[in-house]
Amino acid sequence: MRQKPLVLPIRTALGTYFYETNRNEIVVVNEQLFECIEQVCTHDSDEILVADEIEQQYDELQSNGYLSPGCVEDILHPATAQLANLLDRGISMLSLQITQQCNLRCKYCIYSEDKNLSQRSHSSNVMTLDVAKKAILFYRQHSIDVGKPVICFYGGEPLLAFPTIVKAVEYAEDVFEGRDISYNITTNGTLLSDEIIDFLLDHDFKITFSLDGPKAVHDRNRVFQNGSGSYDQVISNILKIHSKAPEAMEKMNISMVIQPDQDYRELISIFNEPALKDISVIPAVVEENSISKQLSSDYISDFSYESFLSLVEYFRDKKICHSNPLQTSYINGFKQNIDKVKPTYLGSISAPGGPCIPGKLRMFIDCFGNIFPCERVDESADMKIGTIEQGFDIDRVDKIMNVARLTPDLCKKCWAFPFCGICAKASSEEGKLSASRRAISCKDARYNAYSIIMGKILIYENQQHMRKMNQILGGKVL
Repeated sequence: MRQKPLVLPIRTALGTYFYETNRNEIVVVNEQLFECIEQVCTHDSDEILVADEIEQQYDELQSNGYLSPGCVEDILHPATAQLANLLDRGISMLSLQITQQCNLRCKYCIYSEDKNLSQRSHSSNVMTLDVAKKAILFYRQHSIDVGKPVICFYGGEPLLAFPTIVKAVEYAEDVFEGRDISYNITTNGTLLSDEIIDFLLDHDFKITFSLDGPKAVHDRNRVFQNGSGSYDQVISNILKIHSKAPEAMEKMNISMVIQPDQDYRELISIFNEPALKDISVIPAVVEENSISKQLSSDYISDFSYESFLSLVEYFRDKKICHSNPLQTSYINGFKQNIDKVKPTYLGSISAPGGPCIPGKLRMFIDCFGNIFPCERVDESADMKIGTIEQGFDIDRVDKIMNVARLTPDLCKKCWAFPFCGICAKASSEEGKLSASRRAISCKDARYNAYSIIMGKILIYENQQHMRKMNQILGGKVL
C-alpha cells in the first residue's frame, strides 16, 4: 500500500504540478501522473488503477526522493543549541518602550482597555533615563557580531518622552563610538515640532508614521482623547519634513492599518499627495485578539486587479499603469517570497519556518527593563525572556522559539511546514502559549504558503509562455 506523500498537488490553467514539502521544490508533471498523485493523496487504499507507464513515472520520482511521506520526527529549531552564543553576541536591533503613554485613543488599538485582555492597557509608565542607559549598554555588550547596530524608540507615543530620547541618543553615541549606529522611531506623527524634526533629521532617523489613509479614512479611528481626528496634524508634519529635507522621505515609512470595510479606491487617494507618492508603506489589516479581520470582497477585487497590473509590469518591465505604494509593497513582498522556494531538505529534526530567534532580531525592552522577543508580542509573563539586570532566560527563549512543539502532530503532517509563519504572537491566548490558539492560525498560514508557491509557478509559466511566443514569432516579444 502506498503511503500518502507530504505534497500539495496544484493544477493551473497552463499546467499540473506538485509541491514537495520535504524538499521545498515544485515539480512539473503530466496530466495522468498528476491525477495519480491526487488519488494517492486523497485515498486510503493503494487500489488505484493507472497505466504501467504512469506507475513507472511515480516509482521513478520516489526513487529520486520525491513523493515521500513526512520525514520530520522531532520538532526542534535549528538554532536551539547555539541560543546562548547567538544572544550573547548577535542581537541585531534594540527596541525601547520609552513610554506607555499615548496622546491618541485609536479605536482599534491593542492597548485599549477592551480590545486585547492579554495585553497591557494605556498607562502613565515611562522609561527612566537610567533604565534606557542600562538597556543600551546591555545591547552594546550583546551585539559584538552585528555590523550596524539599530536602536528603535517605541511607545505608546515615544515623542511624549522626547527629552529622554535625546539623552538616550547622546549616551548611545558615546557607548557605540566608532561603530555606525542608526535610529528608528514609530510615531503617530502629531507631536513633531521644528525642534523634534531637526533632531530626527540631524541624527538620520528612519521614521515610521501611523497614517491610515486620507482624512475621512484616518479620522474614523485615529483620534485624540477628546474624540477629534488627528489627520490634519499628521499630514502637516509629514509635509513639513518633506519641505525641510525632501531627500529624507526615502527613509520614511507609513504604517497603514486597513479596516475590513475599507474602499480600496478611497484608500489609495492619499497617494495623490506628492510627498507620499513614493513613500514606503507597511500595510496591516485591523486585528481582533491577534487575528486579522477579513477584508471586503470589493476591496479584495480592486486590490487584486491592480496587483495583476503590477505583476504584468514586473514581468514585462514596462509601465502600463499608475502604481501606488501599496502595490510597490505587494511587488516587494512577491519578490522576497518567491526566493523562499528553493531546495531545502527538512531532515528528521526540523521546525516550521515561522519562529525567529526571540530577542535576536529585534529585542524589545519595556519601561521596567524586562526583555521580550519583539514589540509585537503581548507583554505577559509568559512572553518575558529576561531582564537587563539578569540577562536572558534561555529556557524561556527556547520554549518560545520552539512554539511548534505545542502542535507537533499537526505540524509534522502539514504541507506548508517550510513556510509556516505562526510564531509565539499568533500562539498566545490570555497571556499563555496555547495549542488551540496556534491551531486557529493554521488556515491563514496555509493560505500564505499557497500564495508563495503560486507566485513561483506564475514566474515559471510566464517564462514558458514567453519562450513559446518568441519561437512562434521568431523574435523577442515585448
